[in-house]
Amino acid sequence: MDSKTGQRAPKLAGRILMFAVTVVPGGGFAQPDAERSPSDRQRALVEQIQEEQARNGARSADLVAPLTALGLFYQEQGDRALAAAALEQARQIIRVNQGLSSVEEAYVLRQLVRIEEARGNVEAAWELEQEVLALAAENSDDLRVVPLLREVADNRLKVLDRYRSGEFPPQIVLGCYYGKRPPQAGPGGLDYLPHNDRCRSGSRRVVIRSLLWEARLYQARAADVLVRHAPAANDALRDLVSDTIRSSYDYGDAFLELVLRPITDYETATSMPLLTRAETLVQLADLNVLRAHRARSFREYDAVPLQYEQAYEQLRGEGVAQASIDEIFSPEIPVVLPAVYPNPLVSEKTASAGFIDVAFDITRYGESENEEILDTKNATGADRRSLLRLIRRGVFRPRVVGGRIAESSRVIVRYHLDD
Repeated sequence: MDSKTGQRAPKLAGRILMFAVTVVPGGGFAQPDAERSPSDRQRALVEQIQEEQARNGARSADLVAPLTALGLFYQEQGDRALAAAALEQARQIIRVNQGLSSVEEAYVLRQLVRIEEARGNVEAAWELEQEVLALAAENSDDLRVVPLLREVADNRLKVLDRYRSGEFPPQIVLGCYYGKRPPQAGPGGLDYLPHNDRCRSGSRRVVIRSLLWEARLYQARAADVLVRHAPAANDALRDLVSDTIRSSYDYGDAFLELVLRPITDYETATSMPLLTRAETLVQLADLNVLRAHRARSFREYDAVPLQYEQAYEQLRGEGVAQASIDEIFSPEIPVVLPAVYPNPLVSEKTASAGFIDVAFDITRYGESENEEILDTKNATGADRRSLLRLIRRGVFRPRVVGGRIAESSRVIVRYHLDD
């Protein structure tokens, strides 16, 4: 840290404390944090900071926690300027004590990003976020960088959502997404391949693909870290897989392999729980079924049955109970895709005991055929038409019978009506 920064740090802390002391009257307290008034919470933090400064000086590492808490307090109270000042002071103390490449600094920077975004300083927030990413890259073996990478990925997807809805977020220009494009194969590095020198206009498709690729790349880097920390990070890996596949239904599956490759390779090479490995295969097969339907083409569908059948055989070969296998591949109520959302065919019996019994076939492509109402009770014509429309428009997980995808499988469902 340079001498000017070092001289500025104690002065900045003094300004923060001077403000806190002038607006908070003196006095003791004994309430727990949850029961304290805002002024009491503020006073407690100020006293803690003052005491630590008196004991160990203005650059004590033990000042980081209370200064960070004070910054979050100011942020909670809506005073973003003081929040930023407190957090910046915590950041400088971290740099003095831990050097210029610590994860702790990245977490403080993350809060500063949020503050600048809330203040409308998008360019400042963008620059701070680049520092977060640089620190995450320098600490790529540290499990603590995973939430940082995932948050930046989520931020890119939010920008993508706004852009697709017709807005023009300033991040499009800051990241020069018109002037760059993702590589056509492989994850590459964080640098884009050069496309042209325009940042303010150009191909809409390039912007969308570049934002999605960058989001997937940060998720992939998070996956790499989690795999290196497995099996302790197995739960976090499953969470990342679920979130990524869920988002693929909204954004398409372009670049999805970037995220899933290190995870599926790990699952294959290690003794990850069998149900976990099978679940990943089934989720990918589900995604491919939906992709074929959206493209209105089954030319690339031939590999999908193999994914379902492979998962089925893995479970059966390891002695998993047939009832558990059937619950995945041929449940009583068929799985409506995407399976990450509540199944619209699942219903609860109501006081009125109204229902519709419906039969239909599910093809190897997840389509319904030969829909037929078998019986009803307290059901109107509108109820019957609505249920048939849901079935005809739905995409279903193909049924696996005896280890093979069924060309056509008949199901009967009782759908309970709302009161």
